[in-house]
Amino acid sequence: MTSILKVNQIQNTAGAAPTAADLGLNVTGSVVQVVVGTISSSTTTTSSSLVDTGLTASITPTSSSNKILVLATITGAGVANGSGVRMKLFRGSTDLGFISSTGTYSGSANAVHLEHGWSVSVLDTPSTTSSTTYKVQHSIATNGTVYISGGNSISSITLMEIAQ
Repeated sequence: MTSILKVNQIQNTAGAAPTAADLGLNVTGSVVQVVVGTISSSTTTTSSSLVDTGLTASITPTSSSNKILVLATITGAGVANGSGVRMKLFRGSTDLGFISSTGTYSGSANAVHLEHGWSVSVLDTPSTTSSTTYKVQHSIATNGTVYISGGNSISSITLMEIAQ
């Protein structure tokens, strides 16, 4: 059995048209939308300049006053030949800061040293309603090779639009 409700107008208790807040939608602090990006294949670099890891996600904010909570987790990272690793988070070409930087590994010359996972959380204010891309870049501190993900580890970036 189906029912159909037809009305000409809905009003709040004051007799006015209800707002989104009256209906519990997009009230300050509520999550408007969530986007997740992942990589599960290995990426490597021997560059001392930052390069893309492939970990990226795009979101189109519904209001320019809303904020984006960015949660990025890098798993399965390692470094070969004894150098540190740098990770940075970007909104487009805007640098949102370091995720992490490790010191020099002092193991044998051809060893791969598995690092702990990295994670970052940033509450960003992109001030736009245009599609916005967030990404993680990485580089080697001085020499060697950086390995990200691969095998059973999955790195992810989660974007949550927070109503303001």
